[in-house]
Amino acid sequence: MVLVGKTGAGKSSLGNSLLDKKVFESNTFGISSTNTCELGERHLQDGSKLVVVDTPGIFDTRNNITETSKEVVRCIGLSSPGPHAFVFVLKIGRFTQEEMDTIQHLKDLFGDAVVNHVIVVFTGEDSLDYEGSTIHQHIENSSEQLISLIHQCKGRVASINNRAQSINLQVDVAAILKLVRQTIDTNNRAHYTEEMFNKANEAMQSKIRQQEEEKMKAEQEILRREQALEERAKEIEAEMEKGRQLERENELRRQEIEQRKREQAAHVHRHHRRHRRHRQQCVLQ
Repeated sequence: MVLVGKTGAGKSSLGNSLLDKKVFESNTFGISSTNTCELGERHLQDGSKLVVVDTPGIFDTRNNITETSKEVVRCIGLSSPGPHAFVFVLKIGRFTQEEMDTIQHLKDLFGDAVVNHVIVVFTGEDSLDYEGSTIHQHIENSSEQLISLIHQCKGRVASINNRAQSINLQVDVAAILKLVRQTIDTNNRAHYTEEMFNKANEAMQSKIRQQEEEKMKAEQEILRREQALEERAKEIEAEMEKGRQLERENELRRQEIEQRKREQAAHVHRHHRRHRRHRQQCVLQ
């Protein structure tokens, strides 16, 4: 089985509980203790072998999402010929958008068919005991997104208190292993195959190419609009400059007209003065 979920959900602690020994490093500070996929094994009483793969926190902000995704994909090789179950680990509490993004990222990586192999396990079961509640009551009072997720997984859900005493912990582990066996039987003992992954990977690459094409088209459209706006701005500036030039020409014409008027007025004034002097001289004679 492959353990998936966001950083701090308790994947590593769950893996140790399932293996009945400490194999994976874990902490309680919400910082990913796992940067690479790690594998642990346990031989069960019925003679079967349990293989658990712990994965990095898919949405750990310290890690590059692309590199983390590649590392998660590597878990397929570790669980060769392929995992029978993906255990989606959630910490009891509010189901956030980050958890929704995690399950969507899981689908993007491994395809929608992966939900046929998904089991949801809630950690922190002791908080339910403190509230006097059960895991099913917790789910009923949770968001529609979480209820939808449980429905997609055909109701395969369990809870565990990784800090419980040995006897109680064994009961929780047994319930989870029972769900794993039921999942295997439901899928006719078929595991998640490399062929399924390749198909999902092709779909994801196609989706990425489509997103890149759409992004390129959007960027080209933005560039086209910016160029159009720039051209329009130049046209407006040219029109405004043309208007300013016309105003300057009109002002020059107005000034010329005013100047001619002043000159004409001065000429008329001089003519009148000469005429008056001439009349005065005639009177004196």
